[in-house]
Amino acid sequence: MTFRSFQSIREMLRKTSPASHLTSFVVLHELTALLPLPIVYYTLQTTGLRVPVSQDMLDEGTRRIDRIIARYNLGGDGSEGGSPSEGRDVGLGDSATRIRSETIVDMATAYAVVKLLMPVRIAVSLALTPWFARRAVVPARNALSNMWQRIRK
Repeated sequence: MTFRSFQSIREMLRKTSPASHLTSFVVLHELTALLPLPIVYYTLQTTGLRVPVSQDMLDEGTRRIDRIIARYNLGGDGSEGGSPSEGRDVGLGDSATRIRSETIVDMATAYAVVKLLMPVRIAVSLALTPWFARRAVVPARNALSNMWQRIRK
């Protein structure tokens, strides 16, 4: 396809709306990353499916997280410094520590599953891009453009 003038290029770009399609793809790609996370996590929590992780790895991970919580004062108890697990051995099977470790493993597993589904996410995003651009991005752009024009007058 050859163009005789820049006007024809402008008309072609206005009809195909590449910026709207790019915006649509990016939004869809992010939605397909964020929406499955709680679904996969909730599924793992309710079904009891567990990724096999050694107790040593769980204990080490819990110790590291406890240090981060203490360092940045994220424990919510208002105390400065110190480890939230002071005075107890993480490896003894403390119920709260076990639940926290399982929760962290489920979160990491949900993240890994969503990352593994990236080819599917890209395919879905590409397939839905034109529809989403027509139904959401272009109307939003037009509404913002109209609002901006009213403000400038």
